[in-house]
Amino acid sequence: MSVEPIRLGRRLAALLQCSRREAELYIEDGLVSVDGVCIDSPQHRVTDERVELAPGAKLEHSPPVTLLLHKPLGVDIDSAGALLRADHHASDDIAPFPLLGRHFKRQLALMPLAAQAEGLSVFTQVPGIARKLRDEAHTLEQEYIIGVSGDIDTALAQLEREPRETHARCRVSRQNETHLRVALKGNTQTIVRLFEGLDIEPTSFRRIRIGALSMGRLPSGQWRYLKQSERF
Repeated sequence: MSVEPIRLGRRLAALLQCSRREAELYIEDGLVSVDGVCIDSPQHRVTDERVELAPGAKLEHSPPVTLLLHKPLGVDIDSAGALLRADHHASDDIAPFPLLGRHFKRQLALMPLAAQAEGLSVFTQVPGIARKLRDEAHTLEQEYIIGVSGDIDTALAQLEREPRETHARCRVSRQNETHLRVALKGNTQTIVRLFEGLDIEPTSFRRIRIGALSMGRLPSGQWRYLKQSERF
């Protein structure tokens, strides 16, 4: 007689005589195996497989977290979410709690970057942060390093002579011979409009700051926790 498949979370709750939520946390934290294979999805279906809890496993208290990722160039925001895993955690990031599998679940991407841009990206489980970044996305200043082709000095002089509507929302300065530093309220389309009619063309976008929060030296493809003392 075949056994009706059930969710792993339900099966584990029955085995441990614990609540369904506790069972889900054990699973999301990577503490449960099915026939010897670690499964971190409570929705995984099981029948008569061997379900085991790791020896000495215990649930750690942890509040919802916000993760800051240096999104690589050419990666869309959905694919970037796959980089939120233990082996991409920045080595110099010291968190006040242990890294848990649940920290990578139900993460919401805020103020996402397009695939052709790289830099600071925010993922959060914290409702207050999600609400703030959604509601204030067009008023929070963002800072970018923009790669350009063309004569930067001529373009900056042209902007000084011919101020435009988008210029009022941007602060533009020279970074080096091939890059500008642009602080703006808006998105990368605001930058594109800023450069319309100039003798330079943007070739790359790297976001280094959102509000008061800077990306710092976070390596490309790695993430760190937002600290309690940090604010956007």
